[in-house]
Amino acid sequence: MDKDQKNRLKTEGQGIDATVHVGKGGLTEGVEAELDAQLKRNHLVKVKIQRTAVSSDRAGKDEQALELAHRMSAELVERRGHTVLLYRRSSPRRKRSNQPDAR
Repeated sequence: MDKDQKNRLKTEGQGIDATVHVGKGGLTEGVEAELDAQLKRNHLVKVKIQRTAVSSDRAGKDEQALELAHRMSAELVERRGHTVLLYRRSSPRRKRSNQPDAR
């Protein structure tokens, strides 16, 4: 991701609310499934991580944000405090044709 695209995504991310919340249990299967579903629907998702779910030092927070992005096959746009902005390029949707399959 180049710098211009990252800046555009940061600007777009300012206008959205966190829709996924990671609790003290960390990235559970349920949270992971919801985040994956949201990344499929939207290309940009904001995640709020509870303070007790992350390390208190900056390096630990950065590492956890990168791990979250890696596990979701997404790119980390930015981390501010306990909020992470993730981007995953949407897969192109198939065009539906009104014609039946020619098998």
